[in-house]
Amino acid sequence: MNQNELVNKRVNAIAKGHNCTVDQVNAALDRHPIELDRGTYLKRTLAVELMRHDQLEIAFEGEALRHKDVAAGVLMVKIAERRATLLSLNPPQGHACK
Repeated sequence: MNQNELVNKRVNAIAKGHNCTVDQVNAALDRHPIELDRGTYLKRTLAVELMRHDQLEIAFEGEALRHKDVAAGVLMVKIAERRATLLSLNPPQGHACK
């Protein structure tokens, strides 16, 4: 497989799946919100992800706390860790104080 095939594999699959050309897919990607207004797109994406984390935490909270479900508790901790990472509350790996 040459480099062009490797780099464009996903774009080619999208074009084939939507019965359009690679140029049309690239034009659509150029109009993607991250290209047009990166700041707003990233803020909205973060907000949606945080809401999803909230929903997941609520779903597992009852099981973890009321029913003492260890697996649900572990998932709650993972959700909390991921939320902290998304909010930049965790120091980057390798930069923690010793």
